[in-house]
Amino acid sequence: MSFSGRSRGTSTTSHMGDKLIVEDEGHEPQDGMSWLSSPRSRMFVAFGVCMAMSAVVTTIVLILLPKHAPGPYWEQICTVMCSGPLIAAVNDLGFFNDSKTFVDMPLIEENPKNILDAFTSVDAQAPEAVWAFLAKHFGPAGSDLLTIEPPDWTATPKVATSQTNVTLRSFASGVNAIWRDLTRQVAPDVVAAPQRHTLLPLPRHFVVAGGRFRELYFWDSYWIVLGLLRSGMTETATAMVENLAWTARLLGKVPNGARAYYVNRSQPPLLALMADVVVAETGNATLAAYVLPAVQAEMRWYGILSGGSGAQEVTVGKEKLYRYNVAVSGPRPESWREDMATAKQAGAPPGSQAALSLWGNIASAAESGWDFSSRWLGAGGRDMTTARTSSIVPADLNSIVVMQLRAAARLERVGGAAGSGTTASQYEARATQLCSSINAALWNESLAWWADFDLEAGALKPATAVTPAAFFPLWAGCAGSDVNGTVPDMAYRAANALVHTSGLWQEGGVVTSNLVTGQQWDSPAAWPPLQWILVQALLRAEAKTDAKELARRWLRSNMLGFQRTGTMFEKYDAFNPGHISGGGEYTPQRGFGWTNGVVLDLLSQFDFATLG
Repeated sequence: MSFSGRSRGTSTTSHMGDKLIVEDEGHEPQDGMSWLSSPRSRMFVAFGVCMAMSAVVTTIVLILLPKHAPGPYWEQICTVMCSGPLIAAVNDLGFFNDSKTFVDMPLIEENPKNILDAFTSVDAQAPEAVWAFLAKHFGPAGSDLLTIEPPDWTATPKVATSQTNVTLRSFASGVNAIWRDLTRQVAPDVVAAPQRHTLLPLPRHFVVAGGRFRELYFWDSYWIVLGLLRSGMTETATAMVENLAWTARLLGKVPNGARAYYVNRSQPPLLALMADVVVAETGNATLAAYVLPAVQAEMRWYGILSGGSGAQEVTVGKEKLYRYNVAVSGPRPESWREDMATAKQAGAPPGSQAALSLWGNIASAAESGWDFSSRWLGAGGRDMTTARTSSIVPADLNSIVVMQLRAAARLERVGGAAGSGTTASQYEARATQLCSSINAALWNESLAWWADFDLEAGALKPATAVTPAAFFPLWAGCAGSDVNGTVPDMAYRAANALVHTSGLWQEGGVVTSNLVTGQQWDSPAAWPPLQWILVQALLRAEAKTDAKELARRWLRSNMLGFQRTGTMFEKYDAFNPGHISGGGEYTPQRGFGWTNGVVLDLLSQFDFATLG
């Protein structure tokens, strides 16, 4: 296997009735050096055990938990890949353009401790010596993942065949086809020897975002699941939810992504919402029962239920709300070089409390999913050394928690056992209480939207700092429901502010902020999940014409980009429909899981004769 290029092979052994395709997503050549061949073809022997039908799979997963439990295994691999002299040397020497490449490389050596012991005899400042060490002890990044044919994919889903416009039908079919390129299964060695991989040994197949994002991610998965359901892929959607619930039952929360280096942080808590839409589509009560303990673990971690650390809880006035607040012991392994550079720029020596505080706020921003944005930074919104995420009480996070509680109530009614603890009515009562707190603490009466609260300033963020997060409470139903056809004044005003006074409404969708900072979650970027949530928010406010118009603008931008490039991207330019947006720590990524999911779901929600 060559490290300098991407190789794909086909196994003749089947899994779930489908062929397995080996994937090696190696990095582009660095400084003329190519990866030495490795005798790791045994990693790519296909699984010999087939998963059963969806209802049976849940039982199998429960049986396998002790065997697959990553607890001691992810701790072992993290001694090599998350901190220590080797990861420092690799990043100091700059072998890879992306810090994530190294931490995605599987070990060839069985015992991670032996790797560290062997590295003590290597000159960490000698590029040739360190490179030779990597070639001897590691496989290529991504070589422990298999690309598989999704078992329930069809070329003619209803979301495509129902389109009366031939151009839209072709677009929907093209997006639906991308699921085949994004479906993965962990290689057998990840299960057999998990201590050799940062990849967690997920029990079922899954859909990845694409590009550098080789693994399963948490909040991306919500929109991927929606898209899979619109493609009629209920088995794969169920597998996605089961995988995420599996991680939460083991770790006490769903990690940011299915990697050992992500387990100290999460992402916006959408597991209950994912399970809810799948259960509503399939009637799978067994799935609801399996997911509920995972959802409860997640709620404890956030402090929504008692028994957690409470680090995410915060009080604004008399109101109990939630924030992102990650504790770290060092830089993010997947962005090691960037975090070390930021600490150096801030004058914070590695290991100092100043560095740990800075890195914790950076990791908290990553947990938010908005990595990175002026929302989490000091004056000007550009300088990463001013990251202060834990000082911000986000309107969107608290709205997601409301929706999580309501989804958990529905799951409880379907899959909850007698005497299982918190009842559905208690979840709903807490959601109502949290909405009241959101309105009391975050509603800006003069602007007619909900603003993030700045704990350091002791005030709501100003109009210039508005983002789509300001309208998440509208989606969560915190503005109330229409009574006898009358839309509550708060809902009407918020919907009107989004469209007419926020400055966010643009030709290519809703822009992420009105600030141009160079951060990817600011102007000019328009992100798929934000468009989808704002469409639902407008529908809840009975602003149906505006909701359909936002959906049209977004779909048109996506379709133009697809026609021009033949692929989908993670984000687009709100001012230039069909063009991608840049900014951030990495180049724009192709794929792209949640983009595809939003497109397919919006095409299912609305009937368009044309996109204009």
